[in-house]
Amino acid sequence: MGLEGFQKNRARKLSGGEAQRVAIARALSIDPEVIFLDEFSANIDSRYREMIEKIIRDINEHFKTTIIFTTHYMDQAYRLSDNVIHLYQGKIVETEVKNLFHGTFEKQDNEIFFLNEKIKVSVKKAKEGAENILVPVTAITISKNPLASSMRNCIKGKVSQIIDKNDSILLKVLAGELFEVSITKKSFNKMGLGPGTEVYLNFKSTAVEIL
Repeated sequence: MGLEGFQKNRARKLSGGEAQRVAIARALSIDPEVIFLDEFSANIDSRYREMIEKIIRDINEHFKTTIIFTTHYMDQAYRLSDNVIHLYQGKIVETEVKNLFHGTFEKQDNEIFFLNEKIKVSVKKAKEGAENILVPVTAITISKNPLASSMRNCIKGKVSQIIDKNDSILLKVLAGELFEVSITKKSFNKMGLGPGTEVYLNFKSTAVEIL
């Protein structure tokens, strides 16, 4: 745990990162098959976060201990885990909780729409009591002109922010609501996108999750 020399320290004098390592050591002392960690890196600085992440990887590798943890740091979840489960209001959702919008559902001309003051989205079906939708980041196709396709949703907007994610580009697009869209660097460069560029967000009604 990297805590050599701390044996005589008073518990209340330990930093957040030191206390977390003591807690993990205590859990390991009974040689468990599974360890549950709840927000293990909350309220600690990046140096200790990296240290504890390494400890977790070492425990899994050397002792074959199954580790289940909760975190709000999505990059951490994907960096450490073999499997990531996304939760929203205690329920499992298929994708990371982005492009989450609140509104109502209406049936118009035999088609069901999700509506609020900013957007109108075609959905496959409504769920009784539902008030939210989630549009998966990876389900959205971005274009400079409306696409002639089977996708029922085509929303016009403007690029407001560009974030380099190393292997991809994350775009924030203001299209009534603020959407996040993931595209490849090759597509980004080919389209010549920049802040303020007008684009269309295209996605299928079947891709929209009802929450």
